[in-house]
Amino acid sequence: MRRKYNFAILALILVSVFIFPNGVFAKQKVIGVTAIWMGNDWNIYCSGEIKKSLEAKGYQVIHSNAEGQTRKQVMDTENFMQRKVDGIIIAGGEGPAFIEVSKKIKAAGIPLVAVDMVLPGSISGVYADNYSGGTQMGIFLSTKMKGEGKVIVLDTPGWHSLLIRARMAQATFAEFPGIQVLNTFEVGVDDPVGNAYNIVKSTIRQHPDLKGIITTWDMPTVGAIKAVKEMGKTKQIFISAADPGKPLLAEMAKPDAPVMMVMGQNARVLGQLAAEFMDRALTQGTDSVPLSVFGPTYFISNGDPAKDFSKLTPMTPAECWDIYHYDTKRPF
Repeated sequence: MRRKYNFAILALILVSVFIFPNGVFAKQKVIGVTAIWMGNDWNIYCSGEIKKSLEAKGYQVIHSNAEGQTRKQVMDTENFMQRKVDGIIIAGGEGPAFIEVSKKIKAAGIPLVAVDMVLPGSISGVYADNYSGGTQMGIFLSTKMKGEGKVIVLDTPGWHSLLIRARMAQATFAEFPGIQVLNTFEVGVDDPVGNAYNIVKSTIRQHPDLKGIITTWDMPTVGAIKAVKEMGKTKQIFISAADPGKPLLAEMAKPDAPVMMVMGQNARVLGQLAAEFMDRALTQGTDSVPLSVFGPTYFISNGDPAKDFSKLTPMTPAECWDIYHYDTKRPF
């Protein structure tokens, strides 16, 4: 009888080691994930991949949706901290609003991963290359407008990644004195399609010679396209946008759409990276996690993508030498 009892104990230990490496009775770690809203593909995909990836590794994920209210998202984040969760991921939002709470989270010893923003209290920031993406937005518009004409910007205040896109796009206009930015309009998450439609239609009435529109995310672009088409300006007005959501790509692909481009990011990959870095921080330590990293960044056009865009190609020094200095023997 004693022998059978010892065998049962041994079997339990083996199960603990090989099936439950953190111990049979190890407490399941909890990760809090905050989202500003779930009204477009970027937010749905990003939060979805974070949840799926972490749950596959055995974590419990608590997800909050602030429904477009930044203050609520900050409160959700603070609530996670007070509940002493094992980690927090802020999946996009109004970056500056989280600066102070991120410092508190760091002081509390809770790993924080930020998506599409840079925070002083985070162990890592995961985002698309909004810097080169915004520059491409500006260069595309400047080129299509032949360096002159009136432009408006549709932006959402406070979102770190969106501000970068708009700032970098407009910085390129300094090379083209003939380009005039009429105004920057704020479009919030409450009916962004309808708001953008009304803004663009009103602007065209006041400035029938409008030639360019910059939109910093996908949903306002859908409204802008609708207004441009209704006002009969598809051959005159060009659009530089960001975020390749399904509704935007569907509008772009229509034969009567204006010529435009979209700086795209893969929100699924951003979510996967955020989940991976959180897991690494909790299992290998925060030193194993990069402070910041770019996810994939795309450049999409319904014109001629090969002609419209430069190609950013990562390579090693050896590869660069062989392509650029091909007539000289490589010394390494």
